Amino acid sequence: MPIGAAAGTPQYSGNYVPTYFSKRMVVELYEATCLKEVTNNNYLDELKKGGDAVIARTLPDITIRERAKNGEIIIENLDNPPVTVSIDHEKYFSFVIDRVDEFQSDLDLQGRWAEHGGKKMNINIETAIFADIYADASIYNAGLTAGKQTAGYNLGVSGTPFVVTKTNAYDKTVDCNSCLDEQFAEDNGRFIVVPPAMANLYQKGDLKDANVYKDGEPVAKNGWMGTMPLTGMKVYKVNTLTAVTDGAYTCFHVLFGQKEGTCYASQLNELKIGEDVKIRGKVCSGFNDFGYKVVKEELLGDFYCRFVNADD
Repeated sequence: MPIGAAAGTPQYSGNYVPTYFSKRMVVELYEATCLKEVTNNNYLDELKKGGDAVIARTLPDITIRERAKNGEIIIENLDNPPVTVSIDHEKYFSFVIDRVDEFQSDLDLQGRWAEHGGKKMNINIETAIFADIYADASIYNAGLTAGKQTAGYNLGVSGTPFVVTKTNAYDKTVDCNSCLDEQFAEDNGRFIVVPPAMANLYQKGDLKDANVYKDGEPVAKNGWMGTMPLTGMKVYKVNTLTAVTDGAYTCFHVLFGQKEGTCYASQLNELKIGEDVKIRGKVCSGFNDFGYKVVKEELLGDFYCRFVNADD
């Protein structure tokens, strides 16, 4: 909108005064994604060779018994069903650029738009996976009586979400970590994925004075905030977690676990450029063929909660 001219005087804007288009495009606000940080790709090499699935063999449970002298030995037949990870999803985007627009534009439309589409695809995939896998968490890592050994941790359920405040945000993270302890999860690779509202409470509570951030580094593109003191859990802040309306409240399924619990494999990530002769244009399409599966439910947890941003 040009500066208005006084009444009775000419307005040259759009006539003698040209309008210029900047070569800088308006910055798009992308959500941080952390999917590759909280899952494993143990079977990617096999899937890269082709095929639509890989069968992962798992270790059976072995019973340890005590024998008295002269006592008979009980022999077990060991067996454990394998886990199948399938490439059963495909996401894509596709757009066309008319040849005239491509030639006359002062911007690399194809490159800019393809990059934009790729980032949006990553966000879409992570949001869809997070919305699905929380239901596969172990029953001992969710609910009002979480904890395989103690049943002593309230991680909320539908209708009764746990209320997180700045006073208890760190304590509940410790509870999540303790659920993993009771499942004998390895310390390395533990994580918790939180929405911005919970990150806000971390930063307002006792953690604001703690050395949580590694070497003072800012939040990375993958949403990494730092490692939670004493727990060893890496904290990721994202906008891709599942939010639900529960009564009058907005609640979240906060994910936590150890990355060996969930497998994610992107088998074919492809950008194709072709010509559409009907409209004399260039078609740009991006495809991502992928699969995912919770392969060990003991290593995934669901903390169902809502947030109160107020002084206690």
